[in-house]
Amino acid sequence: MREGATYIDHELVLKAYKYASMKHVNDFRADGVTPYIAHPMNVALTVDCAPMATVEMVAAAILHDVVEDTDTTIEEIELFFGKEIAGYVKELTYPADIPERREYIIGNVKFLSDGARLIKLADITCNLLDLEESGWSDAKKEAYRDYLIRMRFALAGTDGWMEEMFDKVYAK
Repeated sequence: MREGATYIDHELVLKAYKYASMKHVNDFRADGVTPYIAHPMNVALTVDCAPMATVEMVAAAILHDVVEDTDTTIEEIELFFGKEIAGYVKELTYPADIPERREYIIGNVKFLSDGARLIKLADITCNLLDLEESGWSDAKKEAYRDYLIRMRFALAGTDGWMEEMFDKVYAK
């Protein structure tokens, strides 16, 4: 947690971690081995490094996939974590049945709040870092890399530090 964080800040992040861990308990990353909770935790740690991050953004980063991937509702997130965090999670939740889902997401990131944009940028950076371990075919990896770079440019102007981090990972 960032310098100057309070006990309440730590409690909020710990509460989000416990909640997301419980909701993702039987979920794994694409490699089939890594517990899914590792991904939102990596996103949260990445968000926490950004100069513009708040504790609410860090907590929302931990929770960012819980509505999309589990039976959790936005209303539950609001009940347990408040309007601001629920708002970020809602902005980052997309129905699975949208045709051309990736294109829809890229086209809509410009409407996200600054906090949701930061979380999304951290999310795609972490996804890029995890890509080699995914077990996907080279063709699928390349298509996903293409999506991630297009998303990165759609998020341009969000946070210079985070954009530079993505660019360094992409260059590897």
